[in-house]
Amino acid sequence: MLWRIARGLMAALLVLSATSSVWATDVPISDEARQHFRRGVGLLRASGGPQYQEAYVAFKAAHAASPSPKILGNIGLCAMKLERDGEAIEAYERYLSESAAVSKKEAAQIISDLVKLKGRVARLRLTFDPPDVTVVDERQRDDGPPIVNEYEVKYGRLALGVRMGRHRITVQRAGYEPESWELETSKGLVWQRAVTLKPQADGSAEPPDGSDQTAGTPDEPAADETDGAAISTGVWIGIGVTGALAVATAVVGGVALANKSSFDEKLEAGDTDAAVELRDTGQVLNVTTDILLGTTVAAAAATVIVYFAGSGSQDETAWSLGPSVAPGWAGLTLQGVY
Repeated sequence: MLWRIARGLMAALLVLSATSSVWATDVPISDEARQHFRRGVGLLRASGGPQYQEAYVAFKAAHAASPSPKILGNIGLCAMKLERDGEAIEAYERYLSESAAVSKKEAAQIISDLVKLKGRVARLRLTFDPPDVTVVDERQRDDGPPIVNEYEVKYGRLALGVRMGRHRITVQRAGYEPESWELETSKGLVWQRAVTLKPQADGSAEPPDGSDQTAGTPDEPAADETDGAAISTGVWIGIGVTGALAVATAVVGGVALANKSSFDEKLEAGDTDAAVELRDTGQVLNVTTDILLGTTVAAAAATVIVYFAGSGSQDETAWSLGPSVAPGWAGLTLQGVY
């Protein structure tokens, strides 16, 4: 019974797995995302002047609720104004490559901003123990108060792209002594530092997760029920199609990477017209790569399902595997006749 159900679900699994991100650019905007987005736009148009920090938070919340690439341009603008230059570069580049709604005029302006951003960004690579900390970055300015940005770290690593200049970095966590240091950043240099916070003297630091657990004895592994099972025709078909798709994905992906390299070169040189043309070509290559990659994953998933679900089955099944395209999606369809 389970094997028959698996057969019926395979085609649906493949279509869902192979859906390309080109159609993901039209992510439905939820009411929650729409509210956050409108609030962000209102903050940028505030009568007292743009409120970039609050607008940045609103646009990030909108993108979290509905990850439409159309929101990335607003995130990039706010991040640039807040001197979160690494985030601005990433958001702008994704906006150019993923959103089909970017006009040539807007693309030219964003590329101009990217040239400026990449010309003044400095890179930091930080690791932390304990892994969940708060990092506060203050860039000291000669003509005003410091620019302050705060980052929440959950997994012990933080890569930052910051504005060149004098910075004071502070790492803090409840129950631990904070650690601070100053540095002068410059373009082309990557600053690396491993930070280990010391528990406060009163012993209020929380123990690491799982430190009070005792090791158990692993269960004895079960015998492999598929040993000796013959590999079916459907599995061989799946292996062949997956291999062919993987090769095609690698080839087109390589061309896309070369195009991205050329785009970066034109961006660094300030050749806006050439960068815009390469950006348009890159969109087509990225879409094609996404379709091929998604279809490769789908074929591999179907092959695994056919192998494990069919092991030990005594009935004969005729398999056919082919492309399936319709408005809004593309994928492979695997059908079994039994």
